[in-house]
Amino acid sequence: ESAGVLITAIYILMFSILGAAIYLSALYFLKAKEYIFFKKTSRDMVGKILTLRTLGKELPESLE
Repeated sequence: ESAGVLITAIYILMFSILGAAIYLSALYFLKAKEYIFFKKTSRDMVGKILTLRTLGKELPESLE
Protein backbone atom coordinates (compact mmCIF):
# COMPACT_ATOMS: atom_id res chain seq x y z
CA GLU A 1 0.00 0.00 0.00
CA SER A 2 2.69 2.49 1.02
CA ALA A 3 4.95 1.31 -1.83
CA GLY A 4 2.30 2.27 -4.38
CA VAL A 5 1.96 5.72 -2.80
CA LEU A 6 5.73 6.14 -2.86
CA ILE A 7 5.96 5.13 -6.54
CA THR A 8 3.11 7.52 -7.37
CA ALA A 9 4.86 10.32 -5.48
CA ILE A 10 8.12 9.61 -7.34
CA TYR A 11 6.28 9.64 -10.68
CA ILE A 12 4.58 12.96 -9.84
CA LEU A 13 7.95 14.41 -8.79
CA MET A 14 9.64 13.18 -11.97
CA PHE A 15 6.89 14.56 -14.18
CA SER A 16 6.89 17.91 -12.39
CA ILE A 17 10.69 18.17 -12.78
CA LEU A 18 10.34 17.24 -16.46
CA GLY A 19 7.57 19.79 -16.89
CA ALA A 20 9.63 22.48 -15.19
CA ALA A 21 12.63 21.65 -17.40
CA ILE A 22 10.50 21.85 -20.57
CA TYR A 23 8.93 25.10 -19.37
CA LEU A 24 12.31 26.66 -18.54
CA SER A 25 13.89 25.57 -21.83
CA ALA A 26 10.90 26.96 -23.76
CA LEU A 27 11.17 30.21 -21.78
CA TYR A 28 14.91 30.36 -22.46
CA PHE A 29 14.36 29.68 -26.16
CA LEU A 30 11.73 32.43 -26.40
CA LYS A 31 13.97 34.86 -24.50
CA ALA A 32 16.90 34.02 -26.78
CA LYS A 33 14.74 34.65 -29.86
CA GLU A 34 13.46 37.88 -28.32
CA TYR A 35 17.04 38.93 -27.53
CA ILE A 36 18.22 38.19 -31.07
CA PHE A 37 15.25 40.13 -32.45
CA PHE A 38 15.96 43.03 -30.08
CA LYS A 39 19.65 43.02 -31.02
CA LYS A 40 18.77 43.10 -34.71
CA THR A 41 16.23 45.90 -34.34
CA SER A 42 18.53 47.96 -32.13
CA ARG A 43 21.32 47.55 -34.68
CA ASP A 44 18.92 48.64 -37.43
CA MET A 45 17.89 51.64 -35.32
CA VAL A 46 21.51 52.62 -34.74
CA GLY A 47 22.14 52.28 -38.47
CA LYS A 48 19.14 54.46 -39.24
CA ILE A 49 20.24 57.09 -36.72
CA LEU A 50 23.75 57.10 -38.19
CA THR A 51 22.46 57.44 -41.75
CA LEU A 52 20.13 60.25 -40.64
CA ARG A 53 23.10 61.94 -38.98
CA THR A 54 25.27 61.72 -42.08
CA LEU A 55 22.36 62.87 -44.26
CA GLY A 56 21.42 65.67 -41.88
CA LYS A 57 24.91 67.11 -41.30
CA GLU A 58 23.74 70.35 -42.91
CA LEU A 59 20.36 70.13 -41.15
CA PRO A 60 21.38 72.00 -37.94
CA GLU A 61 22.64 74.95 -40.01
CA SER A 62 19.35 75.11 -41.89
CA LEU A 63 17.46 75.00 -38.58
CA GLU A 64 19.42 77.96 -37.16
